[in-house]
Amino acid sequence: MDMKKWICAECGLYKKSNSNSITIGQKVLFQKKEIYKRELFYKTQIGVVLKIEKDFFNILHEGRVFQLEKSKVYHRDAPAHFIYNMFGECKC
Repeated sequence: MDMKKWICAECGLYKKSNSNSITIGQKVLFQKKEIYKRELFYKTQIGVVLKIEKDFFNILHEGRVFQLEKSKVYHRDAPAHFIYNMFGECKC
């Protein structure tokens, strides 16, 4: 994964993934909630976009279809959420 393309030339911070540029058939990442021993965990999952509605994506993952808000889905090669927390997010 080439993270350099996500670095802003102006400020040097990571640019946020724009979900509006995601298309049908594209592989994307999303967070899936899982409960294990009464604790809530979020696991990053890869899925394929099947359908795009106004504010939602229908995503196929392991034989199941998930409907997720566009803001909760990001490009497969985009930095993970914790990278933005560690290094900051571009606001340019």
